[in-house]
Amino acid sequence: MRNNYSITGSEFNQYYGDKRFFRPMDCIEADAINIFPLVNFYSEDQINWWLERNSHIIRFVSEIIVPSDAIITVEENCFKSTSVISGEVKEIWLDEDLSLMIVRKRGRALENVIMKTEYLCLEAVRQDGHALEFVPDSFFSEEMCVEAVKQNGYAVYWVPLDYQTKRICLEAFKQNKYSIQWIRNDIQKEISSETTKKLGRLENLFADLELGNY
Repeated sequence: MRNNYSITGSEFNQYYGDKRFFRPMDCIEADAINIFPLVNFYSEDQINWWLERNSHIIRFVSEIIVPSDAIITVEENCFKSTSVISGEVKEIWLDEDLSLMIVRKRGRALENVIMKTEYLCLEAVRQDGHALEFVPDSFFSEEMCVEAVKQNGYAVYWVPLDYQTKRICLEAFKQNKYSIQWIRNDIQKEISSETTKKLGRLENLFADLELGNY
């Protein structure tokens, strides 16, 4: 749909009825933050965009419902409504469901999450391997590291040298060969040696193909 146009609440609910919407708030009892008389609210994707720019001042959101008689203005990064029905106000980074929704779109938002769980951390590193930086020691495991480096080989940077295993390092190298600079020396040598052997076998295969041995 095009942006910057108006529809009724009834039309809005017909088109967007399967989505969740939120209004940001600066405290648990405050009204929504609005520069204009209309109420600003955001979809799941948009709330991530908004939080990325305002997480330093916003801690609370309320999930909202749009009344059928409201008038909605659809803009590129938000919606504006003449009225909304607000649900329970929740602190974003203390609510697992909200935090999970956010880190699945922006993994490094894990930095802000107060009530971290192992599952939430896994989802964050699967979205952005560099979220590994913010995984607590209690959830730091080989599996967590493998998931992170599968997403971004450079995430091996956040794995302490004495915690690196060959499995973690190989996954990092497979995802990005330049990640080898962050891999500890003994495993670097193993990977380099195995890569050289594989290249040698490939060269022999190409030579045999040229000679018609296959």
